[in-house]
Amino acid sequence: MSINEEEEKELTEIAGDVERVVGKLMEFEKRGRQLAYKSEYDTVNEICKWLDDYINFDLSEFSTFINYHYPELERLHIPAHELSSISLNIKDVGEEISNLIHNLKECRKILDEIGKNKKFLKIRELRELVESLGKFIYKYFPSLELPRAINLNVDGDELYRLSNKIYSLYISLEDALIATPKVLMRKYNLTEDEISELLSLLNSLYDSWRRAKESLMGYRCSLRIMDSVCMSTFNTPCTWLFSNLKEKDRYTLSALTNDLSSAIHRVAESLRKFEIFYKKTKKVGRFRVTEEVPDPLLKMAERLNELWKKYKNLYEEHDEEPLGGFCYDKKCEITVGSSPGHRTHIQLINNNVVLEYYDTDDNVNRVMKSLWENYSKCNCEILYYSAGEGSEGVRCICPADSIDKIADVLVFATSMDYRLREPEKYYNPSDIKECKENLDEIKKVSGLKNDDEALEYCLVLKMLEKR
Repeated sequence: MSINEEEEKELTEIAGDVERVVGKLMEFEKRGRQLAYKSEYDTVNEICKWLDDYINFDLSEFSTFINYHYPELERLHIPAHELSSISLNIKDVGEEISNLIHNLKECRKILDEIGKNKKFLKIRELRELVESLGKFIYKYFPSLELPRAINLNVDGDELYRLSNKIYSLYISLEDALIATPKVLMRKYNLTEDEISELLSLLNSLYDSWRRAKESLMGYRCSLRIMDSVCMSTFNTPCTWLFSNLKEKDRYTLSALTNDLSSAIHRVAESLRKFEIFYKKTKKVGRFRVTEEVPDPLLKMAERLNELWKKYKNLYEEHDEEPLGGFCYDKKCEITVGSSPGHRTHIQLINNNVVLEYYDTDDNVNRVMKSLWENYSKCNCEILYYSAGEGSEGVRCICPADSIDKIADVLVFATSMDYRLREPEKYYNPSDIKECKENLDEIKKVSGLKNDDEALEYCLVLKMLEKR
């Protein structure tokens, strides 16, 4: 298969940068895997150095590469925005873990300082606090040098309780020093300087503990965001151990290093795809297709090209420009709009077509689900980030012979959010009038409760009837 001069020029321009960045990513992955399975005494420092190196890489080389080549990568259907998000979350995890280790070491130093003065430990509340903190740290972090001794799956409630204890004790001692300093000094046989020193230590302990607590919450948040991006981009999370973690499971620093190495591998492999796009594919309109793609998917690509042209007047210009896709093996990845992540995966599995449509507009997801169910005869569900949060798309399992009707509906996803707000701008007035007159019946048939959504559903069916 040949490629034209313009594509050859693009490939040449991007090839060097891609090769360099992929090479760096593979080095990071290799080093991370090595560190994950080491057991030497100093590997926590080595892991922190590895994380710091990745932070600097993301801040300089990777972000520059993505920003410079963003249009070309997106046009090649390489998810540049998502890869940038994954790398950013790896960087964020690195920063949180480095901060965690630093602040836990500070906490231990301060606890040692408090323990050196036996007078301090005569204060019952302080003695109980030191014991509670010591037990907590030993439970999760018996060693801050051995990565397998660090358990990052920490009980959040216990973290907050201890944080509140430190703060409450500091405030009560500070108030006592201001209100009744002599009583406090006499009760514990402490000088004013010793009480001031204790308050300073408690203040430092609270600050370090608070930062450690925030880092423990922060790294988990970043990993969850990263896995959510990976699910919408690759259909699987980037982590294995974290994504399968249960409440009482241990999740060590070594396990985290292994998970981050897996995420780095995903980014590198995605960037490598650019070679496939131009060296092993042919153009089918707005698609690039590899040789082994089965005929139903090839015909679907051709059909989508035709329909995109036919319904161009239904699209906003910025949504129409990126339309296209990449088909390989038994799968097509299709860009259906300008928003990052606005993609569709269509895959042939056994005798079914598995459809995964990603969109964060709840109203669009509801309309698309109803159209695929009623027109394309699919069995669909709306995908949610988590209970009580917004939707992230629609997943359907459809009969193998419904692939044409799946494509027929898919072309209406583009700019649907605009059409829902201003149908008069896009549709025939007589169609709008007729649909509005039958809105109650349309709601019953479609299962849609909102007037705007039911109207869009009806207008799409009108367009399909005319086709």
